[in-house]
This record gives sequence, structure tokens and C-alpha cells, in this order.
Amino acid sequence: MLLANVEARALTVPALGPPGQPDIAGAQAAFDRAVAALRQKRPTEVDVAAREAYALGFGPDAVELVAVAALQNTHVSLAHACYIALANDAEVPAGPRGRAQRQLAALDGQGGKIVLEGLPDAARITLDGVSLGAAPLSGPVLAMPGAHVLTVTVEGFPEQKRTLRFARGKSEVVQAWKAPAPVPAATPAPAPAPAMAPVVVAEGPPERRFGPPPAPVAPPVQPGLAAAALQPFVGRPVQLETRFGPLPVVELLRIEAETAVLGPAEDPQRLPLSALRRVEAAGGVGPSGGVQ
Repeated sequence: MLLANVEARALTVPALGPPGQPDIAGAQAAFDRAVAALRQKRPTEVDVAAREAYALGFGPDAVELVAVAALQNTHVSLAHACYIALANDAEVPAGPRGRAQRQLAALDGQGGKIVLEGLPDAARITLDGVSLGAAPLSGPVLAMPGAHVLTVTVEGFPEQKRTLRFARGKSEVVQAWKAPAPVPAATPAPAPAPAMAPVVVAEGPPERRFGPPPAPVAPPVQPGLAAAALQPFVGRPVQLETRFGPLPVVELLRIEAETAVLGPAEDPQRLPLSALRRVEAAGGVGPSGGVQ
């Protein structure tokens, strides 16, 4: 890998997020730390310093160092995503672009690919705990043959995990997100007849007249459910309704700060309390009833 003639030019890699405000001096210092750590064979420190240099404007060179560190840490999917960004950008200098193309050819011969479909926009994707960025991804996910854990996180929903099996030289398409079941349309109840309230005439003797009372003012609805309102349901199966619609029956394992931890216990899911609108014990309304 060539480390001379570093060019400070912005490059966006979805797996690394968008770069920040350019700072050439800061980027150079971070890049120098990454190079020193690479020579000392400390890939984790290389990754941290190279990401900092990337965020400050050292695009191609910093991204290549992130990819090298990812390979040394066996994070092949992250390295593959970085090399795709380098190889597909015509403005990347010939040196790093050519090295990226050669690395992609080598990785394609060793690993398998899976195209993730059905991902909501901005869904966060991780493979074996390593972030690959937000949907839509720039290409298929590549990993070494075997089983790997895919995690998809969408704001307002429990994260979804599944095991993917990659085969060398094979490519397949999988549905990576299971959308919640649609909410059936509710039939509105008939409005009750208005109550009759007496009206007092200002002039002359008091006289009772009748008419509908003023329309009641609905109290403001506070978003989300309070943690105290969910405590009676801990350890019980519940039916939750979020601002996106109802969820299947799950067990409420515990409350952590502003997050509800849902079962099963061997694969817990976390849901922000701010996304909840109603909770019922499975089979009937619980003590919270609705929005707290």
C-alpha cells in the first residue's frame, strides 16, 4: 500500500457515514497516527485514526486504511464496502482505485454475496456487530463462507435479527426486513346524543331553557408511555401498539431507562417508550389502558 502523496479530497462511504467539516491539519495528524499504528500492527487503532481522518477530509487514503484495518480484524464486509466506494468513484486517484479493484476481485473469489431487499430507508445495517451503514446500501453484502448475524434497526420498532449463510462464489437475494402487520380499520362507535343543559336568561325572571352543552375540550395527549405505567406488565405477555401500528404479542422482560426490553429472553428486542401508544395484557386491557 502506498502511503505517500496523500490527497485531501472528500469521499463519501455509506458504511462510514458522511464526512464532516474538512480540517486538513487535523486530518493529516489523524492519518499519520493511522499509518504509525499500521506499521506497529495495531489494526484497531488504525481503524479509529483512519475514520477520524476520513471524517476530516482525507477521503481515498483514509478509506483505504479503514479497509486494511477491517481485513486485519476479519471484518470482511466492511472492507468490501470501502473497496466498492473506492473502485466506483472515477475521481479517486488511479493508485487507490486500482488497489481497490484488485482487492474486490480477490474477495469475490473467497466469499459469498447476499443482496438485502425490503429495507426501509435509513434502516441501520450491521453484520456480526460491525456497522455497514444505512439503507439503501451501495451494493450486496459480502462475507466469508459460513453463518453471520444480520441486524436491522428501524427507529420506532424492535430491532430484527436473523442468521445469514454465505457460500463461496454464490449470490442470493433475501428479504431483510419483516414489516409489521397492517392495522385493521376500526369501525367508529355512534356518537351519543348530546346532554341537555339549562340556560339562564339574563333579563327578567330566571327561566330554564335547554340546549346542548359546549363541546368538551380533549386534554392534550402526551407521546409515549411512562415507565411506571408499564411496570405492572413486566414478566407478562403483552400486546403493544406503537405510533407505527400494533406489534405481535411479546413478553415484557423489563424496563431500562426509557426503553422497553421485549422477549424472548434469549434474543431480547428493545423499543423506545416514546414509540409506545397503548399496552394491553394479552387477552385484555391492562391497568395502563392507553396513552399515559
